[in-house]
Amino acid sequence: SSHWRPEATGIAEVTTDSGGDLSGHLVGATATCESPRLEGKLSIPLLSTLPNPALRMQFAGTSGRTLRVSILYGTLWYNQSLTGVGESTWTTQYVCLPADFQGHVLGLEFESPHPGTCLTALYREFWLDDLVIVSESSVCP
Repeated sequence: SSHWRPEATGIAEVTTDSGGDLSGHLVGATATCESPRLEGKLSIPLLSTLPNPALRMQFAGTSGRTLRVSILYGTLWYNQSLTGVGESTWTTQYVCLPADFQGHVLGLEFESPHPGTCLTALYREFWLDDLVIVSESSVCP
């Protein structure tokens, strides 16, 4: 079973990709302030086993639209934004994980909040796949 929970207005779903693995899919499309969101958990290894930790993922999204990646550490949120370059253009993205996160299980959230006024429709669609914690010294020194 998936440890992901769709929460939101709009579409937030966990699907199966062509390889049988789980993928995330979020869509916001109407003028009702849709904010599709997927919530889950992230287990960060200790520094001794994984230096320079990063969350690596495959990402595709509506060109110019933003998906927020948030990690909950205690009562603090660590946020990073990913910007889409095309719904069929997959890119590898990294979220560097601070040293304080190591050895903890943390909340992880992907959300596309409506960035404008709720009177204007704003279509945006995002896909996430192949999420994994890696050591990535070239991106996360």
